[in-house]
Amino acid sequence: MKVLFKSGAMVLLTLLALAGLNMNAAWADSGNYRNYGRAGLGLNQFNGDLDDAGYDGGINLSAAYGRYLTNNLVIEGTVDYFYTDQEISGSTSIAGTYSHEDQVGVGALLATLKGEIPLGPVTLYAGAGIGVYYAALKSEIDTAKLGSFDVEDEDSVFGFHLVTGGYYNITQRLFVGAEGRYRWTGDIDMEKITGTVPVRIKGNLNGYAVTLSAGFRF
Repeated sequence: MKVLFKSGAMVLLTLLALAGLNMNAAWADSGNYRNYGRAGLGLNQFNGDLDDAGYDGGINLSAAYGRYLTNNLVIEGTVDYFYTDQEISGSTSIAGTYSHEDQVGVGALLATLKGEIPLGPVTLYAGAGIGVYYAALKSEIDTAKLGSFDVEDEDSVFGFHLVTGGYYNITQRLFVGAEGRYRWTGDIDMEKITGTVPVRIKGNLNGYAVTLSAGFRF
Protein backbone atom coordinates (compact mmCIF):
# COMPACT_ATOMS: atom_id res chain seq x y z
CA MET A 1 0.00 0.00 0.00
CA LYS A 2 2.74 2.46 0.94
CA VAL A 3 4.62 1.60 -2.27
CA LEU A 4 1.52 2.41 -4.36
CA PHE A 5 0.99 5.69 -2.52
CA LYS A 6 4.64 6.75 -2.96
CA SER A 7 4.54 5.75 -6.64
CA GLY A 8 1.50 7.93 -7.24
CA ALA A 9 3.15 10.85 -5.49
CA MET A 10 6.27 10.42 -7.65
CA VAL A 11 4.14 10.46 -10.82
CA LEU A 12 2.47 13.68 -9.70
CA LEU A 13 5.73 15.39 -8.73
CA THR A 14 7.37 14.35 -12.00
CA LEU A 15 4.52 15.83 -14.06
CA LEU A 16 4.66 19.07 -12.08
CA ALA A 17 8.44 19.28 -12.51
CA LEU A 18 8.12 18.84 -16.27
CA ALA A 19 5.51 21.59 -16.32
CA GLY A 20 7.81 23.90 -14.39
CA LEU A 21 10.58 23.40 -16.93
CA ASN A 22 8.36 24.38 -19.88
CA MET A 23 8.92 28.07 -20.59
CA ASN A 24 6.73 28.59 -23.66
CA ALA A 25 7.26 31.73 -25.72
CA ALA A 26 3.57 32.54 -25.35
CA TRP A 27 4.42 33.97 -21.93
CA ALA A 28 6.73 36.73 -23.17
CA ASP A 29 4.16 39.27 -21.95
CA SER A 30 4.85 39.81 -18.24
CA GLY A 31 1.18 40.68 -17.75
CA ASN A 32 0.32 36.99 -18.07
CA TYR A 33 0.72 34.79 -15.01
CA ARG A 34 2.03 31.25 -15.48
CA ASN A 35 0.88 29.76 -12.18
CA TYR A 36 -2.23 29.65 -10.03
CA GLY A 37 -3.52 28.16 -6.83
CA ARG A 38 -7.13 27.44 -6.02
CA ALA A 39 -9.23 25.91 -3.24
CA GLY A 40 -12.54 24.12 -3.76
CA LEU A 41 -15.52 23.00 -1.69
CA GLY A 42 -18.27 20.74 -2.96
CA LEU A 43 -20.07 17.42 -2.82
CA ASN A 44 -18.91 13.89 -3.62
CA GLN A 45 -21.22 11.10 -4.74
CA PHE A 46 -20.38 7.42 -5.29
CA ASN A 47 -22.08 5.60 -8.15
CA GLY A 48 -20.14 2.31 -8.20
CA ASP A 49 -19.56 -0.41 -5.64
CA LEU A 50 -19.73 1.84 -2.56
CA ASP A 51 -23.02 3.30 -3.74
CA ASP A 52 -24.38 -0.24 -4.18
CA ALA A 53 -23.19 -1.03 -0.63
CA GLY A 54 -25.17 1.89 0.79
CA TYR A 55 -22.45 4.48 1.38
CA ASP A 56 -23.75 8.03 1.10
CA GLY A 57 -22.26 11.05 -0.60
CA GLY A 58 -20.55 13.74 1.41
CA ILE A 59 -18.32 16.78 1.42
CA ASN A 60 -15.43 17.17 -1.03
CA LEU A 61 -12.44 19.42 -0.31
CA SER A 62 -9.63 20.21 -2.74
CA ALA A 63 -6.56 22.40 -3.16
CA ALA A 64 -4.74 22.70 -6.48
CA TYR A 65 -1.64 24.19 -8.08
CA GLY A 66 -1.67 24.80 -11.83
CA ARG A 67 1.01 25.68 -14.37
CA TYR A 68 0.34 26.96 -17.90
CA LEU A 69 2.31 25.13 -20.58
CA THR A 70 0.82 27.37 -23.30
CA ASN A 71 -1.99 29.93 -23.33
CA ASN A 72 -4.54 27.12 -23.62
CA LEU A 73 -2.87 24.09 -22.03
CA VAL A 74 -2.54 23.59 -18.26
CA ILE A 75 -1.06 20.90 -16.04
CA GLU A 76 -2.55 20.79 -12.56
CA GLY A 77 -1.73 18.95 -9.34
CA THR A 78 -4.56 18.51 -6.81
CA VAL A 79 -4.86 17.29 -3.24
CA ASP A 80 -8.39 15.99 -2.82
CA TYR A 81 -10.38 14.68 0.16
CA PHE A 82 -13.85 13.16 0.51
CA TYR A 83 -15.65 11.30 3.28
CA THR A 84 -18.49 8.80 3.67
CA ASP A 85 -20.03 6.60 6.35
CA GLN A 86 -22.55 3.84 6.86
CA GLU A 87 -24.20 2.05 9.81
CA ILE A 88 -24.62 -1.74 9.76
CA SER A 89 -26.27 -4.07 12.29
CA GLY A 90 -26.42 -7.83 12.79
CA SER A 91 -25.77 -10.58 15.30
CA THR A 92 -23.36 -13.43 16.04
CA SER A 93 -23.44 -16.16 18.68
CA ILE A 94 -20.41 -14.74 20.50
CA ALA A 95 -20.99 -10.98 20.23
CA GLY A 96 -24.79 -11.09 20.31
CA THR A 97 -26.54 -8.27 18.51
CA TYR A 98 -24.19 -5.60 17.20
CA SER A 99 -24.06 -2.40 15.21
CA HIS A 100 -21.08 -0.61 13.71
CA GLU A 101 -20.62 2.73 12.03
CA ASP A 102 -18.01 2.55 9.28
CA GLN A 103 -16.33 5.89 8.55
CA VAL A 104 -14.22 6.10 5.38
CA GLY A 105 -12.02 9.07 4.52
CA VAL A 106 -10.32 9.16 1.12
CA GLY A 107 -7.34 11.40 0.35
CA ALA A 108 -6.08 11.63 -3.24
CA LEU A 109 -3.13 13.05 -5.16
CA LEU A 110 -4.19 13.89 -8.72
CA ALA A 111 -2.39 15.08 -11.86
CA THR A 112 -4.56 16.56 -14.64
CA LEU A 113 -3.89 17.94 -18.13
CA LYS A 114 -6.51 20.51 -19.17
CA GLY A 115 -7.31 22.45 -22.32
CA GLU A 116 -8.88 25.90 -21.94
CA ILE A 117 -11.06 28.05 -24.20
CA PRO A 118 -11.31 31.75 -23.19
CA LEU A 119 -14.63 33.46 -23.93
CA GLY A 120 -14.21 37.02 -22.71
CA PRO A 121 -14.14 37.10 -18.89
CA VAL A 122 -15.24 33.44 -18.79
CA THR A 123 -12.95 30.47 -19.52
CA LEU A 124 -14.20 26.93 -20.16
CA TYR A 125 -12.01 23.85 -19.84
CA ALA A 126 -11.93 20.06 -20.00
CA GLY A 127 -9.22 17.55 -19.24
CA ALA A 128 -8.13 14.12 -18.04
CA GLY A 129 -5.70 12.77 -15.50
CA ILE A 130 -4.50 10.06 -13.13
CA GLY A 131 -4.29 9.78 -9.37
CA VAL A 132 -3.61 7.65 -6.32
CA TYR A 133 -6.37 7.29 -3.71
CA TYR A 134 -5.65 6.47 -0.06
CA ALA A 135 -8.66 5.16 1.91
CA ALA A 136 -8.72 4.97 5.71
CA LEU A 137 -11.45 3.03 7.54
CA LYS A 138 -12.48 3.48 11.15
CA SER A 139 -15.34 1.36 12.50
CA GLU A 140 -17.00 2.02 15.87
CA ILE A 141 -18.57 -1.24 17.04
CA ASP A 142 -21.17 -1.76 19.80
CA THR A 143 -22.09 -5.32 20.85
CA ALA A 144 -24.56 -6.74 23.37
CA LYS A 145 -22.13 -9.26 24.92
CA LEU A 146 -18.60 -7.90 24.31
CA GLY A 147 -19.07 -4.16 24.79
CA SER A 148 -17.73 -1.48 22.48
CA PHE A 149 -14.49 -1.25 20.53
CA ASP A 150 -12.96 0.33 17.42
CA VAL A 151 -11.12 -1.19 14.46
CA GLU A 152 -9.12 0.52 11.71
CA ASP A 153 -7.72 -0.42 8.31
CA GLU A 154 -6.36 1.28 5.19
CA ASP A 155 -5.72 0.66 1.50
CA SER A 156 -4.76 2.59 -1.64
CA VAL A 157 -5.56 2.31 -5.35
CA PHE A 158 -4.83 4.08 -8.62
CA GLY A 159 -7.49 5.77 -10.72
CA PHE A 160 -8.29 7.88 -13.77
CA HIS A 161 -10.55 10.91 -14.03
CA LEU A 162 -12.16 13.38 -16.43
CA VAL A 163 -12.90 17.00 -15.55
CA THR A 164 -14.91 19.81 -17.06
CA GLY A 165 -15.73 23.25 -15.79
CA GLY A 166 -15.18 26.94 -16.09
CA TYR A 167 -14.21 30.05 -14.19
CA TYR A 168 -14.99 33.73 -14.20
CA ASN A 169 -12.14 36.25 -14.03
CA ILE A 170 -12.90 38.85 -11.38
CA THR A 171 -9.55 40.55 -12.07
CA GLN A 172 -6.47 39.46 -14.03
CA ARG A 173 -5.34 37.55 -10.95
CA LEU A 174 -8.52 36.60 -9.05
CA PHE A 175 -11.10 34.11 -10.32
CA VAL A 176 -13.99 31.92 -9.17
CA GLY A 177 -15.19 28.76 -10.84
CA ALA A 178 -17.12 25.51 -10.82
CA GLU A 179 -15.91 22.02 -11.76
CA GLY A 180 -17.28 18.53 -12.25
CA ARG A 181 -14.95 15.52 -11.97
CA TYR A 182 -15.74 11.87 -12.70
CA ARG A 183 -13.36 9.13 -11.53
CA TRP A 184 -12.76 5.43 -12.06
CA THR A 185 -10.54 3.52 -9.63
CA GLY A 186 -9.30 0.06 -8.80
CA ASP A 187 -10.82 -1.91 -5.90
CA ILE A 188 -9.98 -1.23 -2.28
CA ASP A 189 -10.15 -4.24 0.08
CA MET A 190 -10.30 -3.61 3.82
CA GLU A 191 -11.45 -6.36 6.19
CA LYS A 192 -11.33 -6.85 9.97
CA ILE A 193 -13.06 -9.46 12.14
CA THR A 194 -13.00 -8.60 15.84
CA GLY A 195 -15.07 -10.47 18.41
CA THR A 196 -16.68 -12.34 15.45
CA VAL A 197 -18.05 -9.01 14.14
CA PRO A 198 -17.15 -8.65 10.45
CA VAL A 199 -16.16 -5.24 9.05
CA ARG A 200 -15.38 -5.21 5.34
CA ILE A 201 -15.28 -2.71 2.50
CA LYS A 202 -14.42 -4.03 -0.93
CA GLY A 203 -14.92 -2.37 -4.29
CA ASN A 204 -14.09 0.62 -6.44
CA LEU A 205 -14.36 4.29 -5.49
CA ASN A 206 -16.08 5.24 -8.74
CA GLY A 207 -18.11 8.41 -8.54
CA TYR A 208 -18.15 12.12 -9.19
CA ALA A 209 -17.61 15.40 -7.38
CA VAL A 210 -19.01 18.85 -8.08
CA THR A 211 -17.11 21.76 -6.51
CA LEU A 212 -17.07 25.54 -6.36
CA SER A 213 -13.66 27.18 -6.12
CA ALA A 214 -11.76 30.43 -5.83
CA GLY A 215 -8.21 31.02 -7.04
CA PHE A 216 -5.28 33.39 -7.44
CA ARG A 217 -2.76 33.63 -10.29
CA PHE A 218 0.88 34.46 -9.73
